[in-house]
Amino acid sequence: MSDNHTYFALREVRRHYSSPKVLAAILGIALILGMSGPFGTSAFMRMGPLIVYWVIISFTTFAAGTFVGAMAANYCRANNLPQWMSITLTSIGTGVAAIMIVVGINWAALGLPPTTPGYLGSLVITTFITATIIAVILFFTDLSGANSVPVRNGIQLLDRLSFEKRGSLISLSVADHYVEVTTTKGQELVLMRLSDAIGECQDAKGMQVHRSHWIALDQVVSAKRSGDRAILTMSDGRDIPVSRSYIPAIKDAGLLPK
Repeated sequence: MSDNHTYFALREVRRHYSSPKVLAAILGIALILGMSGPFGTSAFMRMGPLIVYWVIISFTTFAAGTFVGAMAANYCRANNLPQWMSITLTSIGTGVAAIMIVVGINWAALGLPPTTPGYLGSLVITTFITATIIAVILFFTDLSGANSVPVRNGIQLLDRLSFEKRGSLISLSVADHYVEVTTTKGQELVLMRLSDAIGECQDAKGMQVHRSHWIALDQVVSAKRSGDRAILTMSDGRDIPVSRSYIPAIKDAGLLPK
């Protein structure tokens, strides 16, 4: 996968861990596990160290699940695979990552090597169950987030951007499996289709001018013909191509003489 996919996955991890609600939920689960001592962990340590142990396990496995889930979503979108495939890959990937994390922590903290008789088998079962739960939580969290994106100034897309990049829209452009959103405050990649991004800009005064580009009309500083096509210069100095099929539309918008 490309560096863009890795960047997106890491950004998802940061997004989850910057949410007080997510941090409180993970900490609450860790405290419950620490006080109950499931899977025989209470036999290895007192409650204080046990709570610390489960806090570490909970935060690291959730981070792994978030990262794997984002990478799985990237892969499935890039290959036009159904959403259930993303959930399956997330469950398996998170399970493998969780096993590696738990084995490493248990070996370092408890002196429990993976060669201990009966240890690895029970660990696989418990971590796979945990990974499945994490995958389901991530799936429904993603659905909830997708259906409740607040609208900023009537332009839903802006709320998908980092706070410091939320300026006036200049253009949307296809970049691999992402949309490069350019505003007066910078650029950012968003993992979605161009048609969906345009759908979230319905209240913005703009138009699609190419199969890979959408522009905000009030950010066009000049327009010129180039053969049977055209070139639009935007307020940030970039040139956006206009394909032949969109020439009548930009004429109707007053960007070129009829």
